[in-house]
Amino acid sequence: MLYCDESREEAIAVIEAAARLGLPAVVRISGRGQASDLAFFDDSRLGNRCRTAVAKADAIVVSNASAERGWISSGGSPGNVCRIPIGIGQAIHHEPNRRPELRRALAQINGDLFVPDACNVVLSVERLRDSGGIMTLVSAAYGLTQHVPHLQFWLAGDGPARESIYNHLKSDGLRQLVAMPGSFGALDDLFQAADLMVHVGDEGFDHQIPAAIAAG
Repeated sequence: MLYCDESREEAIAVIEAAARLGLPAVVRISGRGQASDLAFFDDSRLGNRCRTAVAKADAIVVSNASAERGWISSGGSPGNVCRIPIGIGQAIHHEPNRRPELRRALAQINGDLFVPDACNVVLSVERLRDSGGIMTLVSAAYGLTQHVPHLQFWLAGDGPARESIYNHLKSDGLRQLVAMPGSFGALDDLFQAADLMVHVGDEGFDHQIPAAIAAG
């Protein structure tokens, strides 16, 4: 069996390879809202091509009833659809009081991540773009600091709105409370070092939320 965890260009390659090898192909229709594969199918000629290819898979996996209805209403066959919710991976074991140690280690790698002991860290790993969910957090940051003392914000990631987000937070007087350390190859340490993760947008929801929960 060959499996593809999203229904985009990679799915075309997987289905074609499975046909050549005589193996069944299984494809997941993933994503949420406007970042979902279902939305991608309707967005472009490439999306329509991907939908046509996915329809040839031996089995199609969806996460919920809404995705199943969306696939069937777009012309997909209900006969080979399997509903399997997004799961949470095995919890990452960590020692008690590991959070302060992680914060100190991260601060040694990137000084912007230094956090005083009394502070609580609010983490976002969303892409920095004007149309993304990150802007909800950016807009709310000043109000949060007025009601919740000792907050620090870590906005991990990159994107075209990086400079405008920085200027917005600076104009709100929050520059000393915000770190924008860029992208990380692995996020487990950030998840464990933060007190709270905020994820508002559709993009990355299926992957980042389960990963954050597994990290504790």
